[in-house]
Amino acid sequence: MSRKIGFPVTYRCLFFACILALTHVHTLADPPYKNCSTSPSNFTDTKFHNQRNDLLSILSSNASESRFFSTKVGDNVDDQLYGNFLCFGNLPLTECQECVTLAARNIKKLCPMSKQAIGWEEKCQVRYSDEPFFGTMDDTTANLPLWNNRSVSDPELFTDAVKKLMSNLTETAAYHSATNLLSTGHSSFEDLHGLAQCTADLSASNCNSCLQFALNQILSCCSSFRGARVYSKSCYLRYELYVFPGIDSDNPPPSKKSRRNVLVAVFVAIPVVGLIVTMAICLYCSMLRKTKHQALSRCTTPAGTSRETEFVYNTLEQDQMKPREFPLIGFLDILTATNNFSESNKLGQGGFGAVYKGQLPDGQEVAIKRLSSDSEQGSDEFMNEISLIMKLQHKNLVRLLGCCIEHEEWILVYEYMQNGGLDAFLGCTLLPGLYLHFLPKLLFCEHLAKY
Repeated sequence: MSRKIGFPVTYRCLFFACILALTHVHTLADPPYKNCSTSPSNFTDTKFHNQRNDLLSILSSNASESRFFSTKVGDNVDDQLYGNFLCFGNLPLTECQECVTLAARNIKKLCPMSKQAIGWEEKCQVRYSDEPFFGTMDDTTANLPLWNNRSVSDPELFTDAVKKLMSNLTETAAYHSATNLLSTGHSSFEDLHGLAQCTADLSASNCNSCLQFALNQILSCCSSFRGARVYSKSCYLRYELYVFPGIDSDNPPPSKKSRRNVLVAVFVAIPVVGLIVTMAICLYCSMLRKTKHQALSRCTTPAGTSRETEFVYNTLEQDQMKPREFPLIGFLDILTATNNFSESNKLGQGGFGAVYKGQLPDGQEVAIKRLSSDSEQGSDEFMNEISLIMKLQHKNLVRLLGCCIEHEEWILVYEYMQNGGLDAFLGCTLLPGLYLHFLPKLLFCEHLAKY
């Protein structure tokens, strides 16, 4: 019976350990990070712990009012303890206080007996020492560089962009007084963001020296990676391909994706806006044409397209007359001629309606018969009168000049006879001195009958 042979458990563990070691990418643990000194001190342990607790408590309480603060505790020069904190970038004060409080708590755990220590968090740092350090740039051996292990597609171009951006931020932070030793910015290349900052108690030259050393560290170790930072005792330098804590994010540069979205929005908006403008113009023109048409219909003779006009023409055609030669007079001209049917222009009242004297635009005087709304005559009687008078063309008969059939009005326009109507001559209503004998009446009727 054969026995299955395999690797011993120890060998298999070593094998997997080697695999992990070969594939492992250097990654630092999440903060807090620390630098604890082991140098001797004149403090007794009890007094040191008490003074450190007092110092860290003061620092934490002041973080709600400022992003940088420094102070000292102790009565005697030999046993004083100095400390400060720095919140990175333009961090909101509420977040600044939260970070400083956390850093103060962690530094006591990480450096329980150290007389000199600094603790770094993601958004701030807290430092204390039994020796004065305010306004001085300490040794840079305590600097802690960190980086994102993911590389970029074009390391050479990216390194140049990092160098250019961070050099500008370093110079601005150090030598521009308005910046308060803090400068943030971005580059359009790969949407790169950066921050350079010193503690507010440094001079410009010391700030520049601290940041330059940190920048050289980045350029020598990790400028081809997607992000990097350097923690120092007196300054802070960082770049990333995203907006990180402390960076002003009010107006970040548009990323490639956001620029693409803007272009899409523009290309979509232009046709839509164009369509809306075109529709608005068409609507405006349509309303303008309608208004103009209404104005023309009120001010000019009808073109013969209305229902009433067609009725007139059809009736005249049935009587074998020439309807298109029959003049149609505009209602506005009628109103003007009669002074808006003024009583002073009224000549009389008949079964058809009222008769008014008027004057057409060409100066011709006319008699205008207006069918009243309560008249017993209708469209048939109106057309009968038109047909009859147009057929009877006689020098002794009044001539029909035209009609108006707008706005539900039925109006006839005759030539104006100054001496009155024929009924006055045929009857007995002549004015004094005027009388027509029987024979002329008979001859007139005989002559008229021939027509």
